[in-house]
Amino acid sequence: DTSTANWSGDTWDNGAPDDAVFGATGAGTVTLTEPITAGTVDISAGAYTIASDTLTVNTLITNSSVGACTISSIIAGDGSISHTGSGSLSLSGNNTFTGGVYSSGILGIYNNNALGTGPVEVNGGDLIGYENLSIYNSITLTNSSKLRVGTNGRTWTQYGDLHLNGTGLSILTDNSANRNASIRGNLYGFGSVSVGRGYLRIYSSCTNHYSGTFRLYRVGSGDTILEIGDEVNLTNDIAIANSHHGNFRRIGLIDGSTSNTFSGDISISGSNKATADDGFQIYARAGETITVSGEIVTGSSQDEGVDITGGGTVLLTGDS
Repeated sequence: DTSTANWSGDTWDNGAPDDAVFGATGAGTVTLTEPITAGTVDISAGAYTIASDTLTVNTLITNSSVGACTISSIIAGDGSISHTGSGSLSLSGNNTFTGGVYSSGILGIYNNNALGTGPVEVNGGDLIGYENLSIYNSITLTNSSKLRVGTNGRTWTQYGDLHLNGTGLSILTDNSANRNASIRGNLYGFGSVSVGRGYLRIYSSCTNHYSGTFRLYRVGSGDTILEIGDEVNLTNDIAIANSHHGNFRRIGLIDGSTSNTFSGDISISGSNKATADDGFQIYARAGETITVSGEIVTGSSQDEGVDITGGGTVLLTGDS
């Protein structure tokens, strides 16, 4: 607060404003009892919690190799957040800050507005949603970053632009059931992105500028499903890898769609069996028409193939 003297005998000055540095000594919970304005808030050790009221900052820095930092206070102002180190930062406030987020660590999100209103860059870190989230920030993933859903039965819905820049990127990498992601904003980037257990749905509101490859692979014993809407122009190559008995890799249309074309090449490897419960499926519901105009290429295993299922129409017009 602004009235209680600190260890030096001074009180907090919102007007200056003062800076705050949190070190290894005294880690714990800091409860705001009134709105606080700070120049820089520097959390250089883990296991801190900042709770209650509103924190207006120019710069919020978390740099921790151990422990976890949690901020449930509302973060306001035109400042930014920079999170580095191997520790985690969790944001759960209804935040309004506008300066954006940079993270190369583990960043957990518990609120639609947790990331503020500015752009988000994840460089070699994990961005994890723990609730059903509708995110309107522009997000860029680089350098083997992961976009994950951390709670069963939850979906990350991306309304802002999503930039997938480079190789080694991953979406939905947790070995748990029913964790899904939906893309409703525009998609940009290059390289490759691996899709693990769950649904990845790309809706018709998405203009697809992404030139890279979607790699559908097995995480644990889960199914992996890529679905698109009617108006999505999906020219990307698709790589099917690492099947598992009783699970499948699937492409298809979002329920309620009628027809679309997968025009990129499809490569199948890793003993993806052409059966109802294993391997690679092209799934068309009754009334749907899916056209695959790219080349379907299998590896050396005699098990590799395609299961066409669902009761709809599948047209294979490319070389296979």
